Amino acid sequence: MNVCLITANFPPMPWPCGLADFVDRLATNLRAAGTEVSVLTSNPAADAKKPYPVQVMPGSWRYWHQKQMAGWIRDRKFDVIDFQYETFAFGQKSRPFWFPLRLKSPRPARVLTLHSQGLPKWGGRVWRLLQTRPWEAVVFYSEPFLNRMKALFPTRADRFYHLGFPSNIPVAVAPALRQLIARVKAGWANPDAVVLYFGHIAANRGIEDLLAAATNLAGRGLRPQFVFASKFDPTADDYHRQLLGRVAAAGLSDRVSFPGQLPAEQVSHLFQAADVVALPFPEGASFKNGTLATALGHGAAVVTTVTDLTESALKADGVLAAYAPGDVAALTDRLAELLTSPEQRRTLSVGASRLGELFSWDAYIQRRLEIYQKARENRV
Repeated sequence: MNVCLITANFPPMPWPCGLADFVDRLATNLRAAGTEVSVLTSNPAADAKKPYPVQVMPGSWRYWHQKQMAGWIRDRKFDVIDFQYETFAFGQKSRPFWFPLRLKSPRPARVLTLHSQGLPKWGGRVWRLLQTRPWEAVVFYSEPFLNRMKALFPTRADRFYHLGFPSNIPVAVAPALRQLIARVKAGWANPDAVVLYFGHIAANRGIEDLLAAATNLAGRGLRPQFVFASKFDPTADDYHRQLLGRVAAAGLSDRVSFPGQLPAEQVSHLFQAADVVALPFPEGASFKNGTLATALGHGAAVVTTVTDLTESALKADGVLAAYAPGDVAALTDRLAELLTSPEQRRTLSVGASRLGELFSWDAYIQRRLEIYQKARENRV
């Protein structure tokens, strides 16, 4: 099978980008499974020196740009194209939804992978039609999102699939010494507990809730070290500067660390070194979240948010310590429970590991290839 992955974002990016990293990992793992795979990207800075072909075609996704890309796809006679869509990656514009209509016969089977529920800035839900009608398969990251779309488009429901995203951080085998080294590199050598946040450090990410919980925990005699591991540059980012001021004003400077962007192996060591991983997703945890997949894959004891967008498997007992987004009191309670109960941490670790096995890259690629084959069978 010859597959083309189409994406606006591809490494390197000027900011941390889960979509770009996912496409790279997907191509790498498809190739390892014996699939012929190429990437077509509009990112002008994309790294074309990969173990698989990368075609860089910069442009604005207007008609002639799309025609150029469609011609390149036609000439290479791909069996399947897999279009990776996330609304902000395309500037919240509707142009990408017209792309499958540019592919003329003989054309490949068309698969759409949705990385968010977001829609273009203008037009609203009318664009759901072009998210469903031209494609032989549509892959949803969220079970609740999938079920809503099945209800809206029942005649297309047999072409809809649920497939949560696996981790972008492979587990690095780390003996106890490396766990200690990871703590030291994060700026903390004290044997007290470590609470890890891994993800974008930006507004509306729940960062303030974690800092408030850190203050509340001190009132209960608990003073864990909070590690915020991600790109952090207060010299260039206003929010990062404000965050440092907020930390100092709250008297948390000795308990909050910002080690900056780290290589994947060291991030893995941090996940293994942490006593608790805190992921305060504003929209609730779901299998969309690569960070959650990473935490599950590392068998971490996770405190995170749960909403109606959260899949039932994540709400099962013994998987996550859950609270509602923005509920700082409940977040404090969940953290305190885990920090004072090694037994509860072990229970969640076992539950996370079991669920994480279902979302390994091997299992993910097998399911992907099944979807590609069904898309080919549905092609008309």
